[in-house]
Amino acid sequence: MKKRKGLIIFLSLVYYFIFIINNCFCQFPDEQNRNRNTNLKDFYPLSIGNTWVFEKWNLYISCTPIYSMGKYRVKIISDTIMPNGKKYFVFSYYQNSVLKYQRLDTITYKILGFDNSTGQEKLLDSLFANKNDWYYSYRISPYPNSPTHVSDTGSINLFGSLRKFREQDFSSSVGYEYYLTEGIGLSHFIGCEGSRGSSDVLKGCIIDGIVYGD
Repeated sequence: MKKRKGLIIFLSLVYYFIFIINNCFCQFPDEQNRNRNTNLKDFYPLSIGNTWVFEKWNLYISCTPIYSMGKYRVKIISDTIMPNGKKYFVFSYYQNSVLKYQRLDTITYKILGFDNSTGQEKLLDSLFANKNDWYYSYRISPYPNSPTHVSDTGSINLFGSLRKFREQDFSSSVGYEYYLTEGIGLSHFIGCEGSRGSSDVLKGCIIDGIVYGD
C-alpha cells in the first residue's frame, strides 16, 4: 500500500513538472508574440476620426529647412469595402488611391493600399520588418515598388512622452525617408533630391479621441 502511495505521489510530481514545462516553453513565446503584434499595431493606428496635422518645409542647400510652406491635415474619414471584398480605411488629402485606401493585415502585419487602376493591393509598410530588413514599398509615390530599408529603431520624445520609432528609407541616390512612431503613426517624412526637396513634420494629431501637440 505504501509503495502504491509513493508511486502515485511520484507520478503526480512528474505530471506537475510536465505542466510547468509546457507552460514555460510553449505558451510563453505565444504570449510574447501576441504582445509584440499588439505593439506593432500601435505604429500605425487605424481608426475613423484619427487625424494628423503636418507642416511642410521647403528644403534647399544640402536639404536644409528654409521656410514653411504651410500646414495640411490628413484624416481617416470613413471605411469602405473595395471590389476585392476587403475593408479599407479612407484617408482624406491623398489623391493617390494606394494612399487613400489603406488597411492593416492582422496576420502579416503589412500596411496595404488599394490600387484603383489595377484592382490590386500594394504594400506600403511591413510592421514585422526588423532593423536592417528590406522590403518593396509603394509608400513613396514618385518611386513605386521601391526597395525600402528599416534603417533605425529606437526611442524619441514626442508630445511629452518617450515613444518607440521606426525609420525607413529608400535605397537610392535620392534621399527619401520617413518615421513611424508608436501610438502616433507617420510622424515625419523627408524627400530631398539634388539638395532640394521638402520635409513634412507632424505638429499634432488626434488618435482614438486623444489630442496630442498643436
